[in-house]
Amino acid sequence: MSATFAAALEMDSTIGETFDVGGPSVVEYEDIVREIVDVSGKKRGSVHIPLPIIEVFVRGATVFGSSPLSMDQLTMLKEGSVVPNGERLYQVFGVEPIPFHIAREDI
Repeated sequence: MSATFAAALEMDSTIGETFDVGGPSVVEYEDIVREIVDVSGKKRGSVHIPLPIIEVFVRGATVFGSSPLSMDQLTMLKEGSVVPNGERLYQVFGVEPIPFHIAREDI
């Protein structure tokens, strides 16, 4: 991506433009964690905590000023971060998207 950002700085056609940056597929948070654990080679268990329980924890911890996650961050996580127009980046800069399960090998 850094080469693509550098190229954007040198192209007059990108002045004032914005580009969505994202991969070619939707990847769930739990899948990302699972991939990172797999690549690390460390065997670690995980526990799925339902969202309503996380919301209660974040609200309570926020009251005491010790929450590792704000309600705004939790809202953004719930909304997701799907890139609606990622293909434009690939077309303008001539780059190929790399699926997460392949890119993970660089982690």
